[in-house]
Amino acid sequence: MDEFDLIYKNEFFILSSDNLENVKTKFYGYAITNEGFIWKNPEPQQLDGTGCYIYIHKVNDEISIYQDFNGSYGLFLYKKDDYFAISNSFMKLIEYLKDKREITLNEDYAYSYITANYCSTIYEQTLINEISILPYDYIVQINVTEKTLNFNRIDYKEKTVPIESKECLEILDKWYNKWTTIFNYLYSQTKNIQFDLSGGFDTRVNLCLLLSSNKNVESIYVNAFSDETPTFADDYKISSRMAEDFGFKLNSNIPLEKKYYFQDLKTSINLSYYVRGGFAKQMYWKNMIYIEPRFKISGFGGGIIRDFYQNPSIDSNIVNHSYRSQKYSNEAGRSTNRILHQTFDELSKLKNNELDKSELFLIHFRNTRNRYSFGTQMSEAYLTNTINICPLLDPLLNKLKINNNSKDFDYLIYCLIYLRYYPKLLEYPFEGNRKITKETVEYARNINSLQPYKQSKVEHIKENLNLNIKSLKENSEKIKHNDQYNYLLNVFNTTKFKKMFSTYFPQEIYDTIKSSEEKLHPDSPRSDLNASMITMKIVFDIIFNQLKFNENPYDFFNEIIENPVRFEDYSNKPKMTDARIDLINNGKQTNDLIVLDSSDKNVRLLKPEWFSTSKGIGLEVESSCNTLKLTIKCVNDGKLHVKLKSRNVWNENNERIYLTYKKVLINSKRMIKGNYRASHDDEIIIKRNVSDGEIIKLHIEWEYCD
Repeated sequence: MDEFDLIYKNEFFILSSDNLENVKTKFYGYAITNEGFIWKNPEPQQLDGTGCYIYIHKVNDEISIYQDFNGSYGLFLYKKDDYFAISNSFMKLIEYLKDKREITLNEDYAYSYITANYCSTIYEQTLINEISILPYDYIVQINVTEKTLNFNRIDYKEKTVPIESKECLEILDKWYNKWTTIFNYLYSQTKNIQFDLSGGFDTRVNLCLLLSSNKNVESIYVNAFSDETPTFADDYKISSRMAEDFGFKLNSNIPLEKKYYFQDLKTSINLSYYVRGGFAKQMYWKNMIYIEPRFKISGFGGGIIRDFYQNPSIDSNIVNHSYRSQKYSNEAGRSTNRILHQTFDELSKLKNNELDKSELFLIHFRNTRNRYSFGTQMSEAYLTNTINICPLLDPLLNKLKINNNSKDFDYLIYCLIYLRYYPKLLEYPFEGNRKITKETVEYARNINSLQPYKQSKVEHIKENLNLNIKSLKENSEKIKHNDQYNYLLNVFNTTKFKKMFSTYFPQEIYDTIKSSEEKLHPDSPRSDLNASMITMKIVFDIIFNQLKFNENPYDFFNEIIENPVRFEDYSNKPKMTDARIDLINNGKQTNDLIVLDSSDKNVRLLKPEWFSTSKGIGLEVESSCNTLKLTIKCVNDGKLHVKLKSRNVWNENNERIYLTYKKVLINSKRMIKGNYRASHDDEIIIKRNVSDGEIIKLHIEWEYCD
């Protein structure tokens, strides 16, 4: 048995309809309650969603599976006909199923995942068509005898309590008293505490709780990034000022903890991929385990209480993700667009299509990045004996709702917390020149006056903290910084991997990833590299599966016919007939254009950085269909500029090519009379006033000019 299995063999489970009789009650992770920390089998009613856990609870013939408020581990379900299987590891579940049940690749998900930014942006679907990730608020109910599977949904009452109410203030006080009590308890039980501090809003909420609950802040290990990059330099400057004023030091008092260092690179890579693979893309490799737990107070969860997500455009969100994917290949852009539409359609059904756009955007963030990025970081950290404590992820705080009356006051919830419990924190700037305005402070002050805070009697948790001490021995560090990345990059750069990847996906995606890897800083999280490696591992599990279930020659050959290896020409080499049309809604910096529909399904849509100016965000359109019908939506009032030209192409005589534009219609109105010649540098410009939200239908025809 290798190192990974020796350490982690009991941390992952596979529960299937074939083995229900063997299932036992088991608690994975940790829960945080008003009575302290729970490490082992609790009563279900003790759990309120706070922490990082999955709890399999079996009573007689009934199995219930609970998860934390963020769904941090993930519950992955394979269901086909009467058979089902559930695991807390997506990749472990695939390995279990690949010689038992048929599985197929979700190609749209694969394209969107490989080309996404931080993590997957897709709700419920996964890389495998037959496997879904269950929503974070599901309780799984299984009857052992009947082998039936059902789900109950927990109503956390999210975003139901108006911030301008006494009930809001009562909830805030309950949340505040709970966490100051937990902080006090923690300080009395252990010195292995890390407090993360930046110049942002989230960690400052934790600082508010820290300063309110503990008089010996100088004894805490306060971790602050001191990197020289502009963002971290700004963070460190603000953190340093607060530290000086409040009497503690940054990056000192580091606990002298005992550590077990992984001796095998395989352990580190497998840990990250088994916990986060298929959803997260940025891996923060672990090289060791704390023998005694380290408690880390972090700002995870701030994204779901922020109020700057008001009135975003879902169309713009989909288009921006699709643009990003299209930079890798046209197929990736189309796949991302399709699957994101499915995602938002499914999310809109959660409340019978009654969600407004701001709620839908926030729910999307809640169910994707907040879970796939931050949640999986918490569960992976737990497996190295790091306990993330995240007051912003408390279900209590997430009951609060920003109403229409208060949407104009950015960072209102943060402002209310600082003002109510530690007003001095409002005196310090925020990273990135972000601000809480005087108007927001005044509005928060009015809310606070509805029921001013009254200091209550400090509650004390009586039970001792039962530390989760690992039966491992201290040793010396073996895996060096970036060993994981160097190993994976060596694999990625092999001719064999390139050929395998390019068999199933366009080679231009591989080339784009390779090119970006060469430009990245060595310490950058290798998002695309990780996603491509994980996807190809799963592709080969599927190949194994197909060979297993195509047992006779005919079925094997038929599989090749029905699913041929795709060597489509995804080349972006310019053609003589290629038109380039530059569009911009000229006005102010936030002016934009959202593409709603295109007659050319292979149209290339780009928003290059050079085309984003103080006058708006420009859109490059490239098509070789000779006729293009494009429907766009205008963001903000402005003047639409349509620039008709050719791509940057020369003919065999080394002469720049010209196109003849024959017809240009905007909302059925003819904009040119006769034929006009245009090249890359000799363009035709059409202008038209547009208003915010106006739908523009373009109809453009052209041909190559000899």
